[in-house]
Amino acid sequence: MEGVNTWTFGDQSDGVEVHTSGNYSDGVYVSTSGGNSEGVYAVTHGYDTRGVYVATYGTYSNGVHAYSAKGYAIHADTDNANTGGNYAFHTYDNIYIGGKSNLVGPVDPIIVERFNADPAMNYEVGDVVCMDEDSHYVKPCTKADDTRVVGVVGPTLEIEDGEISVVIMGYRGARPDEEHVKVLEMRLSDAEVMMAESVTERKRLDDEVTMLISEIEEAKSVTRQVVSVKADAGFAPIKRGDLLTTSPTTGHAMKAQPVDLSGVEIYRPGTLIGKAMEPLDSGTGMIEAFVTLQ
Repeated sequence: MEGVNTWTFGDQSDGVEVHTSGNYSDGVYVSTSGGNSEGVYAVTHGYDTRGVYVATYGTYSNGVHAYSAKGYAIHADTDNANTGGNYAFHTYDNIYIGGKSNLVGPVDPIIVERFNADPAMNYEVGDVVCMDEDSHYVKPCTKADDTRVVGVVGPTLEIEDGEISVVIMGYRGARPDEEHVKVLEMRLSDAEVMMAESVTERKRLDDEVTMLISEIEEAKSVTRQVVSVKADAGFAPIKRGDLLTTSPTTGHAMKAQPVDLSGVEIYRPGTLIGKAMEPLDSGTGMIEAFVTLQ
């Protein structure tokens, strides 16, 4: 049995719409303890309808607070997950996971680790950074074939709480969701038409139009993240697919050179940053790179 069971069948109709404005108040708080029972069960059939729509404005107010004693706090499914533009969970904001995360299936990862940043250092995107011998900071590398290398600053410069984000694996992130932008634009068009026709719903629709415009602008601003690294081709021209290592040029990578051991060429373990995805014939510059520390 369901704590709340709702159906809507008309366009622009919400199964449940909740607003709170007080402090420490949850828009929806759900707790279930019995088996096979949903705290909230919502079904919608109309175009542009939400099974549950929640908005909160008070301090420390959660849009949705879910708790389950015997199952998933939130379980989401979609029948269109493989068609593009449809996700069981979708957000342009950050996600915080305090516990274990299990991912099944392909992902488009750029994996970063956070290291202590020297407050006196001016870091830049693309810096190849190493652990400093004399402090707990990471700093741009200054030696060739340095085994202290930990990764590349990027894909954007992020320094927070004294820590800097460093790419330790990856090349390109997920593609921007262009289909989602189209859906938002359709919703905006429909909301503007309804706002012109309805007086009683004008306030709610005006808020929705403002929200949709903001979401569209944010969605259009999202670009595919690509890892780039500072490189110096003065030691040897860099070709696409070449292995990269640290160089004497501060914060720059260079083409890795193998060493001969009894007729077998090997690369120095612990010194490889990754592979060049673009060539650099001479001088210094930024090139795309697939970071795979080895």
